[in-house]
Amino acid sequence: MKANKFIQLLKDNSGVSYNMITKEYNPNKGYFVSLPNLETKVDLKTLNVDNIATFINKHRSLLQDKTKFIGGWIDNDTVYLDISEQLFDKREALERGYKHNQLAIYDANEGEVINLPTPQRSGTTTQQKAYITQVIDKLISAKNN
Repeated sequence: MKANKFIQLLKDNSGVSYNMITKEYNPNKGYFVSLPNLETKVDLKTLNVDNIATFINKHRSLLQDKTKFIGGWIDNDTVYLDISEQLFDKREALERGYKHNQLAIYDANEGEVINLPTPQRSGTTTQQKAYITQVIDKLISAKNN
């Protein structure tokens, strides 16, 4: 991987994904869900090749799977680096996004972020699961109409 290219694409597009196995940048198919507890924050002004190399080395074993991507996005002046998984079933991606406590997933097919509504925290576990199922059903049908 050329970290300079990763950084340039990140800055040009406010986000980038790269697969260490297939050498693919920014795929245009599938849904991307970040894996939990792997995110690293870096100040945009200080972002450099060493930041990227350190992150890759820390997570090298995960990146040996062709469904896993190193991702980066910019929010204000902060760069977030993470590991995301490419899935091809929207329902599975949404379910996994909730399971991983994500705020959003990325729909590469449409080139857009799908924000995940806050899960219900009150009620029984059954009620909470029913609410998530209802939300996912709405998110899936909203695009199909």
